[in-house]
Amino acid sequence: KESLIITDIGRIFFVNFEEKTTLKILSSHINCKIPSLECDGNNEDVFSCGKDGSVRCWTVDSFDQKYQLLKLDQQPDSCVINQKENILLIHYESSYLRLYNLSTLKSLGVIRLPDADISHFALLFNNQAILLTTHQEKMFLIDVQNWEPLSLLHSELFPTPSSIPKNQYCKSLECKNITTEKAYAIATFSDGTVSTFLIEKINSKVEITTIDTFNMIEIHMSKTDDSNIKEMYSNLGKYRSDYMAGAKFSNHFDGVSLCYHECLQFLYVRNYSKNEMIKSIPLNYFPYSIGLSDDEKFIAVGSKEGIILFITRTEETFASGFNLDIFKGHYDSVDMVRFSNDMSKLFTTSYSELFVWDIAN
Repeated sequence: KESLIITDIGRIFFVNFEEKTTLKILSSHINCKIPSLECDGNNEDVFSCGKDGSVRCWTVDSFDQKYQLLKLDQQPDSCVINQKENILLIHYESSYLRLYNLSTLKSLGVIRLPDADISHFALLFNNQAILLTTHQEKMFLIDVQNWEPLSLLHSELFPTPSSIPKNQYCKSLECKNITTEKAYAIATFSDGTVSTFLIEKINSKVEITTIDTFNMIEIHMSKTDDSNIKEMYSNLGKYRSDYMAGAKFSNHFDGVSLCYHECLQFLYVRNYSKNEMIKSIPLNYFPYSIGLSDDEKFIAVGSKEGIILFITRTEETFASGFNLDIFKGHYDSVDMVRFSNDMSKLFTTSYSELFVWDIAN
């Protein structure tokens, strides 16, 4: 019933959607964008990253500000909580990570990479390792021996896999932990490449193996004989780094991922364990964001045109059986789609707008 709305001018609205009332306005971030909100695992605190250089903590029960971490000249754009160690990891646009102990509010140190700028990061192996991608087409894994004081057992630069395209920006990174010594990672790139990696600890040594790679744009071009279309798509992603692309692991179906690129009007369902495409779902709009319900019966795709593509899986697998509904209302690209925990509502955001859809009815 209640949620947060973040705005470009540094204000956070705490609202009740059923009563259509604003319960509280949080405005300590002044005249700036708030690109990220992160809630802790106990659902007690919310952390906001502001373009004013500050990271602030709010209580969930009253939404009073508890504290502000050290305000810096650099701008934070995302944060992740290591719940096990009570550590907050903050990624700054200047391409480094800063770590804080949330019990003492003391900085544990800064993670920088030699001659490389961090673009994305994720926690692996029961939060005992950090996987990093960089703007320089490299992948690092930092094995953390002790979080406080921060002790890096080793920082390993993996040989650049051939599945990582040259001169392309990593657009998303997601990890799926299997055990404390085994995980999968999936990364997307602006030219349409999607690479899936197996990361394992074997005899205290970490090995990363590319188990699947494909290019969404190449798949699309292979289905047409029009030379003009082929030429147009062959240039996509080669000269622009701001194309949106993303991928999510399925948590209900082993070896399955869902991928999209903003220049292609399809959602690609991939079996990365068998290196084959399961299905290409036509959308008729350009995808910009994606969300999955907990049971993965529903898939919501936000588009550049402001349309919500609501996909219902009617069969037991992703191979067949889909219904597609269209929700209209946004006037700009849909940046985020999220399902409520009880899957009765869908939250979607675009520039200065937040919509709540009653999907139960």
